[in-house]
Amino acid sequence: MPARRTDIFAGQPMSIPSPFVLTSQLILARLLVPQAKAPTPAALAKSLAPLFNQQYSSGEWRLLFDEVLSSIRVAQHVEVSKLILTPSGLTTAREFCGFSSEEALPKNLRWKQLLDKHITPRLCGFPPPGPKTKLADHLLIEFLKQSHQLAGPITSLSQLLVALAWKELGIDSRKKFTPASVLAKVSLKTDRTLTTVPLAKLLSQQLLGDSGKDFAQSLIRQKIRQAATTPSSDVPTALPNLTLADVHAALPHIPAGPLGPNRIFIRDLWQHLLPDRRGTLEQFRLALLALHKSQHVRLVRADLTDRLDPRAVEESRIEDGQATYHLLVREDKPPATP
Repeated sequence: MPARRTDIFAGQPMSIPSPFVLTSQLILARLLVPQAKAPTPAALAKSLAPLFNQQYSSGEWRLLFDEVLSSIRVAQHVEVSKLILTPSGLTTAREFCGFSSEEALPKNLRWKQLLDKHITPRLCGFPPPGPKTKLADHLLIEFLKQSHQLAGPITSLSQLLVALAWKELGIDSRKKFTPASVLAKVSLKTDRTLTTVPLAKLLSQQLLGDSGKDFAQSLIRQKIRQAATTPSSDVPTALPNLTLADVHAALPHIPAGPLGPNRIFIRDLWQHLLPDRRGTLEQFRLALLALHKSQHVRLVRADLTDRLDPRAVEESRIEDGQATYHLLVREDKPPATP
């Protein structure tokens, strides 16, 4: 047990009282509440026991109580024969509870009221409750604010729960906690109040990186970007088995076109290849370009294309850098087969 002290209140800070001092303060505060007659030591100990019974056994509590009460008597804070506060005890008790020397005690003061509204806030460092705040709510609010380090005014439990919900997300906010407000704050970093459709559009625009008003067009633009930046497995490759012999085997079967017998649309040549040598038109064009570059065939550009079959022109088009080809030139004496 702590050593007995003659003056248990001298220079003791409110923030970190010792068990001995705190017990002394609570005994004097309990005696501050008006009663019909002075309590006995046993009745006083019993009324304070609920505050101590989690920390001390009943025997330990009575030993602590008796020692502290003895020290209070020595300090002359209570009368010798009765547990009634002396002027010095009254001053000390009022000071502990936060009442100034000129301030009148509340009318019909009860012990629970004194604990909830005065003693507990002062011991815990809470601000006093507002005039419209429920005492029980006030203690809950201030304890959770202090425990979670929430700054700013919070005057209701609903406001407290909103702040705690935001705190769980790592955000300091008092805005109403709804799915829409959470998404706006977390995903869009905005405090704007957004209804369902605008919020969904903004979230989609953020994902797309496109703030266009027409969402369907934004989606198509995304696909265009993806197509432009993603390697495609459909890139045409040259037909590996196309030979010059395949070309010359097809030439006799191609009728003369609008440019004469020696200027043949590349598409027409492809259409007259044997089916198992043909491949796709794009594959054929690449293979034919390879033969042209190796000087086994000669490809040329068609002039005055506006006078020709536009489909034949487009399907025959081969682009190679700055050069464009539409036609195969039929040679009088075909070069040797590679």
